[in-house]
Amino acid sequence: ALVAYNTIVERAGLTQWVIEPSLVVRGTRIRQGGDLARMLGIPKRIVDQDVIVELEMPAAAAATYEEWADDAEQPTYVVRNAGGASRVLIIGDSQTRAPFRPYLGASASLVAWTHHKACGFDWGLVEKLQPDVVILIQTERVMGCGADHRWPRDLDR
Repeated sequence: ALVAYNTIVERAGLTQWVIEPSLVVRGTRIRQGGDLARMLGIPKRIVDQDVIVELEMPAAAAATYEEWADDAEQPTYVVRNAGGASRVLIIGDSQTRAPFRPYLGASASLVAWTHHKACGFDWGLVEKLQPDVVILIQTERVMGCGADHRWPRDLDR
């Protein structure tokens, strides 16, 4: 997630947000299985090595976390941080819901995440939150806009 985050912020022109891995990586740990191994029916035969990242976050008292009741499984969240300059909206999938929040939270004044819903996400969030940066990122095995070619709700074609 840290490599992906650094690539995204570099491409967005936010090079000052890049987090130097040597300053935050504290080692690795072995993790049994994972989603792909489980789907293949071999979770006990596959191991993965996870990187341990320790990142100083803004003080908890300086941040507020809201979870919206728009999706029972993966609700939209908004984190507002004291300080920071830019507002970021992530339109992603379950694999992106949590990993980028601490990285972006170190620099952004607002970090919001919503599920892409196969391109059927609510475009009104962009207008409501007024993000400076919008990250559309899908990493799951089910990608794209679906067979019915969905379009974001409230976005003109």
